[in-house]
Amino acid sequence: MKKAKRIIVSALTAFALMAQMCPPVSAAQAMTYKKYSWNGSALETEDVTVTNYTTLTWGDRELTEGTYVVSDNNLVLSGRLNVVKGAVVNLVVPEGKTLTCKEGISCGYDKNNKYGTLNIYGTGKIVTTGKGNAAGIGGDNDETNGYITVHGTEIEATGGKHAAGIGGGEGGKDPNENSPTIKIYDGKITATGGIDGAGIGGGDEQPGARTYIYG
Repeated sequence: MKKAKRIIVSALTAFALMAQMCPPVSAAQAMTYKKYSWNGSALETEDVTVTNYTTLTWGDRELTEGTYVVSDNNLVLSGRLNVVKGAVVNLVVPEGKTLTCKEGISCGYDKNNKYGTLNIYGTGKIVTTGKGNAAGIGGDNDETNGYITVHGTEIEATGGKHAAGIGGGEGGKDPNENSPTIKIYDGKITATGGIDGAGIGGGDEQPGARTYIYG
């Protein structure tokens, strides 16, 4: 009986030591960002706090439904970052953080009426350059842009050869009153189009989506 007690005590002691050596796993740190809106005459903001999000890493290439947060001070992605068609993606770049996408960010609207939605938040900075005939942020080659909304972020976007800085790639489906829009609330935007591409709007051979700039 004493031997059994000693074994139990030894086991409890071992578990206690393991608990001290292995720190507890904590929940994701809360992230707060500002969401902008326009009341007809002025900008309004509200604080949004999330705890359920994914930290963006250098190996990410596809963004599916949900919120992604840049935590590195200077995160560089060598490939094109793609917002999956049908997904609503919230990309948060906090103050002091920079996201560089060397082949741009894809958020397109294709000829089958499929599109992605990209909401960009935070007062950090995004630097993008479109690959080939793709936009810096927006459509790939032969695509217009999906829904793109910027909430106070600093952006430097350069389009591919015949694409917009922010907007459409070369060609694609002509936008109409029912097509996805581009909305920019405040922030600092530097957008440069390629040959015959708009800074913000359409790529070559494309009229460009409805664009609204507030602030």
